[in-house]
Amino acid sequence: MNYYLSTNNCNLYKELIRFNKLNFIKKEELKKHNSREIVLISIDKPRFKDLLISFNKKILFRLEYLPVRKFPFDIFFYKLFFDFIFEWDSSFIKSSFSFLPFFPPRIGMIHENKIIEEKVKLNHFFSTQFEKSHLISTIVSDKKKLFWQIKRVELIEFLVKDINQIERYGRGFKIVLDKSEVLIPFKYHIAIENCENGPSEKLWDPLLCNCIVFYGGNIDLVYPKIRKAIIQIPIFDKYKSKQIISNELNTSRIFNSITKEDWIEIKSSIRSLYTFEN
Repeated sequence: MNYYLSTNNCNLYKELIRFNKLNFIKKEELKKHNSREIVLISIDKPRFKDLLISFNKKILFRLEYLPVRKFPFDIFFYKLFFDFIFEWDSSFIKSSFSFLPFFPPRIGMIHENKIIEEKVKLNHFFSTQFEKSHLISTIVSDKKKLFWQIKRVELIEFLVKDINQIERYGRGFKIVLDKSEVLIPFKYHIAIENCENGPSEKLWDPLLCNCIVFYGGNIDLVYPKIRKAIIQIPIFDKYKSKQIISNELNTSRIFNSITKEDWIEIKSSIRSLYTFEN
C-alpha cells in the first residue's frame, strides 16, 4: 500500500517524511497511480481538492496543539470526508481515536528560510552517540503571543542573569540555521513548550542529540524509559527552576547516570513511538 500526504504546505512533507520516502507519493505523482490503492493521510488541514478524490482510505491526524489551533471546530466538517480521525489533546469526535503526538524532529533541517531543506539525514541522530564539550544551551525565540511563550522568555531571561554558563540561541537573539549545531556539543538543554500540552520536537531534538533536558512541559505522554534523561522544571516558579538546574549542573547526577545503552533505548523509543512514519 502507498500513502499520500495531503497538504498545501510543502515544508510539512519534508519535515514528516525523512525515513521511508519510497512509501509516499508526492502530489505531482498522484495522477500516475490508481487512487483506490492509496491511503490519504492529512495532518490538521488537507488540500480541499483531495477530499473529493476516491482513495482507499482517508485518515486525519489532529496534531497541532488545541490551545493554539485557529479553527478547532473544522473537525466536524472533515468528519464528512475522513474514514478515521485521530485526536490526541481533544475529543470533539466521539468515534475518533487517540494517538501519541508525532511532532517532527527539526534537527538536521535548515529552518530559517521559507523553504526548509534537510542538511543531515535524521538517521544520523538516531544512530550516533555524541561527545560533549560544552555545558548548557537553550533555544528560545522572542515570540510573546501565547501565555507560555511570555513565561518562557521571562524565565530564560531570569536564568541567564544568574547562571552565566547558559548559552542562549534563537530568533531575536543568536539565529541558528540547524538546531543540532547548538545541541550536539552541549551536555544539557533547557526546552520549554508553547503551552501546557506536550511533548513536541522541543523535547525530541535535544534528546536525539544526547542532551539531558531541563523541560518545561507535560510528560504524561512521554514513555517512562525516555524520562530518565528529562528533568522537569516549573516554569511559573523561577527560583525553583533555578535551584533544580543549578543542583544538576553542580553535581552532574542525572548526566552521569545515563549509560550508552540508556541513550540507545531512549532514541529507539522516540523513533518507534513518536515519529509519523512509524
